[in-house]
Amino acid sequence: MKCDRAATCPLSTIFVTPFAVKVWRLAYCDGDFSRCERRRLAEAGQQVPVMLLPNGKMVSSAHLRTPAPR
Repeated sequence: MKCDRAATCPLSTIFVTPFAVKVWRLAYCDGDFSRCERRRLAEAGQQVPVMLLPNGKMVSSAHLRTPAPR
């Protein structure tokens, strides 16, 4: 069973490589999403930091998608 929040989760917008997103999605969104910290915070009515990973750690800036040049 997939997480019903996966389609709107901004997790896929912060990583540089699609592979990184796929790893997280397989482990949490398509796997045991009950252990996703992003989901837990949202269900508790708390704000979910964009940089928060499903495991509860903050993503390193080295792995972030950089804004497109103007």
